[in-house]
Amino acid sequence: WDISLKVMILGKACLVLGALLLLHTTYSIVQYRNHLRLSDEEFVSLPLDLVLETVVFALLLLAGAFLTSEPFVTIAIADVYNSKPPSSVHSRMGFATFRHRLNVQPNSVRAAGAAGTGAAIAHQDLDHLD
Repeated sequence: WDISLKVMILGKACLVLGALLLLHTTYSIVQYRNHLRLSDEEFVSLPLDLVLETVVFALLLLAGAFLTSEPFVTIAIADVYNSKPPSSVHSRMGFATFRHRLNVQPNSVRAAGAAGTGAAIAHQDLDHLD
């Protein structure tokens, strides 16, 4: 047997055991709360055995997830950039700006606003976009 197969089986066993302990702990907490309600006692905290059981199932689930996961892969960003031409590397459409579409001269807008005809000049500047 390969060592990675043994680790995978151990991880799956941890996951199954952790899930079973999760169900058992949940059921025990519900039973404990029902017992408090029937005996008219006030809830102060969970009993120590339920707290420890909670910690154990959490650690088992964490260990199982860690043991059954695939190994980490290094990020080799240089390989991605080396296989592409420079024009495609710099074309990032997620960062595209559209400021070039509105070609309004700042002086004409200020002058138009002062003269009260700003809407007409701005409309004329936007006609070339149609």
